[in-house]
Amino acid sequence: MEIYVITAFVSVIGMAFMISRHLSYLRKITHEQINYKMSRNGSLRKAVYGITAKPIINLWHNHLHAGFLNLLMKITKRFRIIVLKVERILFKFTSYIHGKHKIKKNGETKYWKDVNDFKDSLNGDNDNK
Repeated sequence: MEIYVITAFVSVIGMAFMISRHLSYLRKITHEQINYKMSRNGSLRKAVYGITAKPIINLWHNHLHAGFLNLLMKITKRFRIIVLKVERILFKFTSYIHGKHKIKKNGETKYWKDVNDFKDSLNGDNDNK
């Protein structure tokens, strides 16, 4: 812990020495000279934009944008085809399942014959009344 305090103290002394060395020069500079130098330099943000962002934006608009849109269109078409294939497979599966549950021979089993005979006998009794 003591080493950190000693290091911080020495660093503060070093920074104070570096600043005090230039104080006499800073006292001699007028406000007009400061304003002139500040206006001549421009902003750091504009410099960084001109060096890094502007070439990247130009590259994107001139070369990469059209290729990216074509790639995106191809991916979208392929995804759409896959979705349509999956939809077709699911439709066939549901048709298959639906076909399994249909009663294809209604009335030909003994149970359905008994039910139909009972219904016919009830209808016959109602006609007599």
